[in-house]
Amino acid sequence: MSDNFQVFRDSLSEPLWENWYIKEEIGRGASSVVYRIEASLHGRVMDSALKMEPIIADPSLYFDEDKRLSYLEKKKAGAENEAAIMYRLRFAPNIVRYEDEAIKPVKSEGKLLGYCLLIRMEHLSCVQKMMKDHTIDLSEENILKLADDIGRGLKAAHDIGVIHRDVKPANFFATSDGTYKLGDFNISKKSVSTRSFAGTEGYIAPEIYRAKYSFDNYYTKQADIYSFGISLYCLMNSYSFPFADTCLPDEAITRRMDGEKLPPPKNASPEFARIILKACEYAPEDRYLSMDDMLADIAALRGTAAPPPASPVSENKAAEKEVLYDPGTQLIDDEAIDVKSESVSQATSYIGDDDAEAPSISIIPANTVFDKGSTLYEADDNPFSAPQKQEQKKKHGRNRLLQTIVSMVIIASVFMLIIALMLYFFSDWDYLEPACIGVAAGCVLAEIIDLFINRKKAKKK
Repeated sequence: MSDNFQVFRDSLSEPLWENWYIKEEIGRGASSVVYRIEASLHGRVMDSALKMEPIIADPSLYFDEDKRLSYLEKKKAGAENEAAIMYRLRFAPNIVRYEDEAIKPVKSEGKLLGYCLLIRMEHLSCVQKMMKDHTIDLSEENILKLADDIGRGLKAAHDIGVIHRDVKPANFFATSDGTYKLGDFNISKKSVSTRSFAGTEGYIAPEIYRAKYSFDNYYTKQADIYSFGISLYCLMNSYSFPFADTCLPDEAITRRMDGEKLPPPKNASPEFARIILKACEYAPEDRYLSMDDMLADIAALRGTAAPPPASPVSENKAAEKEVLYDPGTQLIDDEAIDVKSESVSQATSYIGDDDAEAPSISIIPANTVFDKGSTLYEADDNPFSAPQKQEQKKKHGRNRLLQTIVSMVIIASVFMLIIALMLYFFSDWDYLEPACIGVAAGCVLAEIIDLFINRKKAKKK
């Protein structure tokens, strides 16, 4: 993807938005790069952050041009989802402020190479970079303020029905006056619940892992609360995940996913540790039910006022009036890794390392062709849906076999009756009586089998 960044960067003609110029790169992830940009207006110099996300399908993996173009359009619509969410949250004080957006087609030799998503937003300091540079104040007082600010941002997203799905320090930002804000809605989803596997290794809630392996498992905004709790745990535990000081990173994650009780974070007071551990409870029903509840406890510990709870009416109105484009489970980076086969030690050994960040992963719906690393998957090869498809095929095959048997019994019975009638009229042999008995027995058997099939179908419904 790094080569694509440069190709797409070279395709941009400046100034952007009439008077904005790219000055320097300030951040990079698996699927996007962030630049600092400047604009001069009436003698004032303003600066902002520009997120550039290439939307591309590797031509070497797509022999069918129509499939490649269809994939590009779906990826483009998915990218627009992030901008739409940021636009709706642009007035929330603890969400990174949205300023403008654009999607530009990128062509090479007259052929559409892809699209370039540009989102202009306020320029802030990334908390993960501050952790890496050891420039963040790790006192409980400051982390409580961070918890209150980021929690309010997460509540704002939940209040409009958005599950963030990637809550982590890399997506926490700080203003010059010490206000913390939540950003990066790249894989967020407007939904009450979902079952697609998405997030960053180490911060993912147990129910998201279960959703990865079973289509019967759903998760809600409480998965965000778990990720938020783990982020606070790391900040109050010398940048370490639970159990990471006694075992390897992948084993530490396994112990959490198996439901082992977490030890309190080393540097948190008993009161703050109780809040963090409740947010990190294994079972969703044991966690905070909403950010309102968690923020109330944080406010009580800080001695400040908690934000008012969201109005159920306003939530429902927002859901009814405005429906953001929902790409289903389409969101996946071209360089996404499969955590089943990829070692997680790099992603979890040091959470302050930008290069150690694992990209987001999602399940892909049927009839979709997508990139995954350097491997091309067709819908039938989707490793997440294969067990369900195989079970459906087995059931369908059994039903077809029974129906075939019914048809063969009826045909054989009719054939026997015809033979018996011919022998009865054209010879001295009397086969009519046994043939009629055979036909009757065959029809009864066919009726029993047919009844059995219909009862199975009724039970399924």
